[in-house]
Amino acid sequence: MIAVKRAGLLLIILVVSAADILIYMNTHLLYQAEKVEENEKKLEILDEANKIYPLNDQVNYSLGKANLDMGLERLGSLEESELYFRKASENFRRSIRLNPASPFSHFYFAQSLFNLSLFSNASDSSFHEEYKKAAELTSQNTQIFFEVGKTYLSLWSLLSDKERTYTLDLVRKIFEGKNKERIFSLLNVWELNVDDFRLLEQLLPQDSAVCRLHADWLGEKAIFIEQRQRSLAKAESMEFEEAKAECQAGEGEAFYYRWGKAEQQFTACLNRLKRIRFYQDLVAQKLVDDSEYIRYRQLSLLGLAKCRLEQGKKLSEVEDLLREYLALEDKAASVGELETYLVESRLINGQPSETLDDLGLLSFQLLFLHKQNRNSEIMNLGRLLQNSFVVVPEGKKGDYINVLQVIGNSLQMLNYLYEAIEFYKKALDLDPNNLETLVRIRQSYAQLNDEAKVQEISSRIKDISSSEINFRNRSLKKEGGFSQALIFDGQKMVVDLCLNQDQGVPPLISVLFNGRVVWENIVESGNISIPVQSRVGNNVIRITSLNRPVSLLKIVCRHENEEKT
Repeated sequence: MIAVKRAGLLLIILVVSAADILIYMNTHLLYQAEKVEENEKKLEILDEANKIYPLNDQVNYSLGKANLDMGLERLGSLEESELYFRKASENFRRSIRLNPASPFSHFYFAQSLFNLSLFSNASDSSFHEEYKKAAELTSQNTQIFFEVGKTYLSLWSLLSDKERTYTLDLVRKIFEGKNKERIFSLLNVWELNVDDFRLLEQLLPQDSAVCRLHADWLGEKAIFIEQRQRSLAKAESMEFEEAKAECQAGEGEAFYYRWGKAEQQFTACLNRLKRIRFYQDLVAQKLVDDSEYIRYRQLSLLGLAKCRLEQGKKLSEVEDLLREYLALEDKAASVGELETYLVESRLINGQPSETLDDLGLLSFQLLFLHKQNRNSEIMNLGRLLQNSFVVVPEGKKGDYINVLQVIGNSLQMLNYLYEAIEFYKKALDLDPNNLETLVRIRQSYAQLNDEAKVQEISSRIKDISSSEINFRNRSLKKEGGFSQALIFDGQKMVVDLCLNQDQGVPPLISVLFNGRVVWENIVESGNISIPVQSRVGNNVIRITSLNRPVSLLKIVCRHENEEKT
């Protein structure tokens, strides 16, 4: 009895060992086949592996893939091709029987069945179920899910209404993945097979990143320009809401003195606001209110500056942020609150220093007085300055010019025009080409009805301002963009862009002026005329060709009421 048990145990050990050997040989041949590129050779190795051990789903899957590839290679011989597709479908069927949860096997089984259906006049829709199983067995961010969606789109004309509804659901979920390469590929298939872009617009999820990808694709194709602009306007509207939420979160963190986290939120808000180009202007929509946009910029600039001050930064390190805030702030009470905060924080004095020791700080403090219409105080300081001998170091010349400008501006507001002109002249002695000073002094002469002086200053302004810039075929590479600073006097201008447009596809040109989109369209001829509202001093125009390279010959600038030369 003991001998029988020992023999039985030995037999079991031998069987298990033999099975292990067969599985090892089968797996070894599978790995060997994966290194082979030639499908015929690969099939020989995999057939041998399957004979040794037929219960490995991966071997059956690999056999199916190799037969499927052979069927595609042999399309020139329909009989051979059909035979390979049949073998492939049988391989995938066995693989699924061994591992029903494999999305790859279901997907390629569907591919095999679809290819076989092309050889038969009979309608065979069994491949639909396999595609659906493949999609159901994987997440929507996988390559298989994407391939199922793309395959269904390529079959759009053959799909029933129910199948089309299912396909649109797949497409919507793929969009939600925000993968640029997949979305662009899907849009290319959509263009070829569906070509209904109004329907596509309805599928886009409420996500700014997806809307921007959709717009980028339309821009590269240079099609449906208005739809592209609507997508960008929609994206910017959503980003504005996100920016508002970030600003409010920053205020919440600051309330509890969590300055580091508040700084991150305010910085994120400002970065998001910078991306808004106001595409709504091109499609006559009002999605982002200008005054609300300015308000959240103010709140974030001020909040960011305070966070950095509370964390030990010097006033000089946040002065640019505060100046940008003050340029946007018109309420005297709000400016007064900031001044009080800085005084209580011992960052500035209650009154500007009369010693002129720190011209940078004096320039900054005068700005507070001017924004609060405390022009009499500024005038008194100006008269003190007139009676003082001031030595201005080279590095402080810009600060001293700012001081003289603010005093001149205040005197101009009080209608002390001759005194204002004297301060402007002092500023011009230091910087004869300072456009802001020239514009201000021209205003004073105009109020005095001194036409000769107005013409003289206007001539100086014209010499300084941008008029014509030649580029000799400056290449605007696709999506690269080119920025050029333009000096203007704050008037309404017309900017003419002259392009060297050769034969071929007309370029889609997008133009930003001071960060805001002012023109975007296909250019049929070589010239574009764009009316803009300039600001005094530096203005920046950015020109981008969205669909193909094009050359910029020159930029010509003129006042709105000037004749085009």
